[in-house]
Amino acid sequence: MQQLYNFFWQRKINLVLAIFLLLNIVLDIINQRFWLNDFRVYYEAATHLRNHQNIYGEAFGLDSGFYKYSPFAAFLFIPISLLNYSIAKIIFFCISSTAIITVFYFLQNWLQYFFKTEKAKNYFLIPFFTLLICAVHLQRELHLGNLNMQLVCLLVIAFHLIIYQKKLTAGILIGLATCFKPHFLILLPLFVLRREWKILFTIIISVVMFLIFPAIILGWANNYNNLLQWLATMQTHNAANEGNEQTFLYMVHRFFNLPNSTFVWFMLIAATALSFGLLCLKHFKDEKENISLQKKDFAMEFFTLIAIVPNLVITDTEHFLFAMPILFSLITFLFFTKNSKLILGISVVFLILFGLKITDVIGNDMADVYLQNSILGTSNLAIILILNFIFEKQKQQLSISK
Repeated sequence: MQQLYNFFWQRKINLVLAIFLLLNIVLDIINQRFWLNDFRVYYEAATHLRNHQNIYGEAFGLDSGFYKYSPFAAFLFIPISLLNYSIAKIIFFCISSTAIITVFYFLQNWLQYFFKTEKAKNYFLIPFFTLLICAVHLQRELHLGNLNMQLVCLLVIAFHLIIYQKKLTAGILIGLATCFKPHFLILLPLFVLRREWKILFTIIISVVMFLIFPAIILGWANNYNNLLQWLATMQTHNAANEGNEQTFLYMVHRFFNLPNSTFVWFMLIAATALSFGLLCLKHFKDEKENISLQKKDFAMEFFTLIAIVPNLVITDTEHFLFAMPILFSLITFLFFTKNSKLILGISVVFLILFGLKITDVIGNDMADVYLQNSILGTSNLAIILILNFIFEKQKQQLSISK
């Protein structure tokens, strides 16, 4: 009977996801807004690449449509760039939809194993709440044709492979994600700390090989020039002020009214070094207690590092989808662990704030206030801190698989 119940709810979750994804594409087509402007950038960059034209420093489509990924990433779009754009964007939308469904599938299965909640009838409400909170960001992701959910999918699958000791493949997937966004190098200290040398070296070797690969076709000089332009493009993007309101650097500078940016950078570096030092001390202590090798600890560390990336770099709001595993985890904790009403209330407030940028509901003016006051970035940081607080407080009492 329980298996039948689980099967029924699993089908409901997939149905809700399918309806959500279908509504996105149907409404965009009806309203003549099925543009996928970010995908157009990848499509045009790949077209330029196969025609031996420059792919950096040129706006594709919109004024802000500069290609910012590695030359190797553009190579991956060459097959789809051979198609008519109208057909290509439908295929890309289907790929994005598949990535979203896959992320929900792996997170749900992992956390069900994580908490041993096969018999808990309300377990399958968790994906519904996660979808509800992320709906605005997912809608923007699909409308723009961005790659964030594909990258989240790669990292979630990589985590799954690491847990099941398929570390070589996991390292390649993380290396592939890093070729799109070097921000994921933030995971390297974690693998050093855990002495996961096989994963660490596989990531490094994979990234090097991926970056060298275009030289086989373009030649070493052209590939080297593209790599230099890629670095310059990222530097220019990170030096911009637009989109920095959700970063930790901006929040510290604004809310504490610190004197200058140099001092803020110093404080940020010092805080990062202190945090890493405290993490090292925690690991050394946990090793003596034979705790650090437990899968639950690794999950929190792995997904926390991914979730904090949008708070460290200048980015768009949909990039906060990197926090989806953390959101899924926090909602699961709130369902299946005993917490005070204060913790529950604070968690609900920040979860709501995380998904609040519904312009059609709150209006353009309130949406601007939402962004300019770093509400999304603050909510993301708060959710990360709350989850790790609950986890550290209750992990000894939880019935979690080791």
